[in-house]
Amino acid sequence: MVVGVIKKIIISIPSARDNSSSFYVLWNKLFLLELSQDDIYVIQFEFGSCNFIGANTTALIGSFISYFVENFKGFVRIETNTMNRQVHMKLRNMELLSALDRKDGFGFHSKNQEVIPYREFTSGSQEKEVIDYLESDWLSKKRLIFSKEVKSSVLSSIWEIFANAFEHSNSKSVHCCGTYDDKEKKLSLLVGDTGVGIVSSVSNFRSGQFTSMDALAWALVRGNSTYTSNIKLVGAAQPRGLGLHLLTQLVDVNGGSLEIYTDNVFYKREYKQDTYLDAPFEVFGSWVRLTLNCNKNTAYYFKDEEVPIYF
Repeated sequence: MVVGVIKKIIISIPSARDNSSSFYVLWNKLFLLELSQDDIYVIQFEFGSCNFIGANTTALIGSFISYFVENFKGFVRIETNTMNRQVHMKLRNMELLSALDRKDGFGFHSKNQEVIPYREFTSGSQEKEVIDYLESDWLSKKRLIFSKEVKSSVLSSIWEIFANAFEHSNSKSVHCCGTYDDKEKKLSLLVGDTGVGIVSSVSNFRSGQFTSMDALAWALVRGNSTYTSNIKLVGAAQPRGLGLHLLTQLVDVNGGSLEIYTDNVFYKREYKQDTYLDAPFEVFGSWVRLTLNCNKNTAYYFKDEEVPIYF
């Protein structure tokens, strides 16, 4: 018989915008807790100091709960009575609360125009499930005008992030959500896992020949990959190793940004410039945020395609 100590931990969630500084603040509060597999925990989330919630908070709380359940003993309580109305409605609209409820057979589905609802995909999820989610919840409002081939390539590139997490990040789940800022006309998507990060994966694959920043830079080069299977369901098969490279091209022509949080490196692509920074602490797995500018008068297509007529 094993006897564990019951410990209560209160996590106070702050207001957090969807930027890199808030990402690391939240990561510190959640994933750098000192937890023992010998003890039993009551993790209690409180929101008395929180006045704003976005994709960072939603995805990281959802990811932490999965990480906790997979690795430790105890249970998690989300104290909705500590939330103000705005925060409570945002978490409902982002579908984090209903996603947690659905694990027990409950929950509801929201059609709020300004959110890309939270979803957790497990290693058993099929490619079609992910693509359907991206098409119905991310691209369905036609905020971005993609030709058929561009849309296929973008979806393939994002699916590659999921596939990499399942296949060589050794992650049991991938977490995804996003937002649409109607005032700024910006659409964002955050995808992440808590497995092996890009830097560690590349370093293992290349026998540790690179620094952390060099390893991430290697992964961003067209065709570089530690895995070689093809994308099957979205248009023509796309070899692994094109995904992140194509997304950097997309943000270059769109004027958006691409951020990657992985291991001990933070990366950002914006204004056609790469920025690599040492992270304040190590992040489990890899987290990719894609932010795109939405202009209904702009269409995206490859040079050899006809201009899409979706206006």
